[in-house]
Amino acid sequence: MGILGYAEVLTYSVEDEELRSMALTIKKSGNRLKETLKHILDISKLESEKIEPKIESFEIHPLLIESSQIFQESAWVKELTLDLKLTNEDLVVLADKKLLRDVVNNVINNAIKFTNEGGITITSEISEVYVLVKITDTGIGISEKSLDVIFDEFRQESEGLSRSFEGTGLGLTIAKKYASLMKCSIDVESTPGSGSVFTIRIPKDNKTDQKNNFTNSVKGGEMTAASEKTISVLLVENDDINLDIISRQLASICIPDTAVNAAAAIEKAKNKQYDIILMDINLGKGLNGLQAVAEIKSTGRYNNTPIVAMTAFAMDGDKEEFLQGGCTHYIAKPFSREELLLTVKEALQ
Repeated sequence: MGILGYAEVLTYSVEDEELRSMALTIKKSGNRLKETLKHILDISKLESEKIEPKIESFEIHPLLIESSQIFQESAWVKELTLDLKLTNEDLVVLADKKLLRDVVNNVINNAIKFTNEGGITITSEISEVYVLVKITDTGIGISEKSLDVIFDEFRQESEGLSRSFEGTGLGLTIAKKYASLMKCSIDVESTPGSGSVFTIRIPKDNKTDQKNNFTNSVKGGEMTAASEKTISVLLVENDDINLDIISRQLASICIPDTAVNAAAAIEKAKNKQYDIILMDINLGKGLNGLQAVAEIKSTGRYNNTPIVAMTAFAMDGDKEEFLQGGCTHYIAKPFSREELLLTVKEALQ
């Protein structure tokens, strides 16, 4: 959290272009390591058959908006556009929301990685049986003989000593396997030098009346603040570095009150009504984050207040445990400024 967090802070706070370039390189390298570790863990879970999809009915457009916003900065760094053009109707799908988010994110990440100019467009449409999400890029394209290879583990079209793109070659593999688990599919059409179109087909929920109008378009640039008004935030975090980084990440929307342990958090919550609480789970000595949440809620003043669990506990079942323990939302460390602001915005809606 410290390395990625301070690197991110430097990218939007320093004016010296050379120093900013160094900070961007640190952040890029750190994110690549984070992505590699996540992919290896995902592949290990798939190979051990420990992933069981939880199929539910949900509207897909909020998920697509969230994914597009997460990748705005990555597109901006490469001077690419990232457009979101959604059909004018709610599209309700049957899928595992977490797995589908990973599928979409891996395909978007792949599109940005292999696009050097132009941009990426995310669109949605509906067929009789499926909801179709199309991710179109203006990248290098893929030759016909490599269309199947790109979904194999540790494979790219550009390979060997002459490979010109970074990455493990696991992102599309995981996306394909996750899609298969949910009875979804991914197809690709591409022309070398002219870009690619990845189409994700997701089973449609035919029992839901899909009539409401919905449209959105997002283009590269700075993310909007989580709230137009100044919000009152209690940030509970026992690590000094993380406390400083998260406070800086929140600077565009608020100056949070802070607490470094459960006792201080409980006392502050008794003396002031907050709009939202950001709660670290491992608070060292004394009560942990969930015990602090229970004490704060016992006052009766925070039954309808969003409480976000911020934690490095990110294994299967951890999120569910924290939500059952009194938190309303969850974000796994390390997280970016965009991910944190999106979580706060979602919690306050």
